[in-house]
Amino acid sequence: MQFAGMLFGIGSVAFPVVALMLGRDSSNRILYFIGIIIGLFFAIVGVILSGISIKKAKEYGDNKAKGVAGLITSIVGIGSCLSLFLFIGMILAIASTI
Repeated sequence: MQFAGMLFGIGSVAFPVVALMLGRDSSNRILYFIGIIIGLFFAIVGVILSGISIKKAKEYGDNKAKGVAGLITSIVGIGSCLSLFLFIGMILAIASTI
């Protein structure tokens, strides 16, 4: 469970960046928002899995390093998804007024 939380956290950071790189040359800009929403979904699942795995690791006395790493990357993923969403939204709002 710790490993899955860590993978979802890494995916939450990587997926929006990949969507931005793939969508920059296309005329369909909705790919940006789809990538950000999927990244946000990965981040939420990563936070849930990491939180549960840290709690279980405390109960059983196991190492919780992967759970903590998953929690940190998921939180960073949430922050990056929200900041990218706001940044792209501002750019599209400014572009529509010009």
